[in-house]
Amino acid sequence: MKMEEIIRAEGLKKYFPVEQSFLERIRGGNLFVRAVDGVSLTINKGETFALVGESGSGKTTMGKLMLKLLDPTDGRILFNNQDITFLKGERLRRMRKYMQMIYQDPYASLNPRMKIIDIISEPLIEHEICDGDEARRQAKGMLERIGLIPSENFANKYPHQLSGGQRQRIAIARAMILKPSFVVADEPVSMIDVSLRISILELLENFRKELNTAMMFITHDISVASIIAKRMGVMYLGKLVELGLLEDIVNTPAHPYTIALLSSIPSIKTKIKGIKIKGEIPDPKNPPSGCRFHPRCPFATEKCRVEEPPLIDLGKGHFSACHYAPEIMQKARNGFFA
Repeated sequence: MKMEEIIRAEGLKKYFPVEQSFLERIRGGNLFVRAVDGVSLTINKGETFALVGESGSGKTTMGKLMLKLLDPTDGRILFNNQDITFLKGERLRRMRKYMQMIYQDPYASLNPRMKIIDIISEPLIEHEICDGDEARRQAKGMLERIGLIPSENFANKYPHQLSGGQRQRIAIARAMILKPSFVVADEPVSMIDVSLRISILELLENFRKELNTAMMFITHDISVASIIAKRMGVMYLGKLVELGLLEDIVNTPAHPYTIALLSSIPSIKTKIKGIKIKGEIPDPKNPPSGCRFHPRCPFATEKCRVEEPPLIDLGKGHFSACHYAPEIMQKARNGFFA
């Protein structure tokens, strides 16, 4: 059965200008951080799509672009087949209730001066879905729904009076009370105790099933992504370097960067082990020529240094931006890297 698209990015770019002195601009021109540099992807209704990569790869910026929390430098965003790239003002505000974000740090994203009941009910009032009394009644029901029982024990507390796991549940409740069509969850379990992570992932999954909400799940950890997502994109230095079904990418990765990520995770169920990359992610103000991964890639050739690889179709929805993707994929399939 063909999946129905909810949101699509076409060639999205986001360049942040770097502050320079007058003399620096004269000598070298304007500098930009190329946080996202030409990314295209589609997320379907009711789907959890994982976006993975190291810190500095552009994942969070990509999520904010999809939600129109940032304006793109170039490219298009289509939500429910409507171009929202240049949506502003009241029209954008009305769209917000269908598109929500769950931030990495629940303490920073919750107003410390507001009671929990008001934090959860505020979106309903802001979007004129119901009045204050009804909003607070629904907020109490949401507290029960996320496992903070009885709701009376939590409704009048402030964020600092809750644990990290409880605060993240509140952040999820605030987003989901609007029954959004699309949610970006930005590293939602990275600041949570390991013992509580599964319960938070289960909560997100239950909401997804109940509301048929599509979700972009941003993480640096493929093992976490494998619990909740069926399809995945791998980002490196503002570029999408691999895309496909998560199971296919884990079992037969077709990009050296993906192989390196898999090699660094002992818990992931894959035979791909032992590949290590050197150095750190380069400066996005001055990305390498050719393939951006070539300075760290153990398989790089002269072609990689001068020619940027396109995202090629390897079949069955599996794409890779590597000149030698078919060979890399075949070696992985044969356990060459084990």
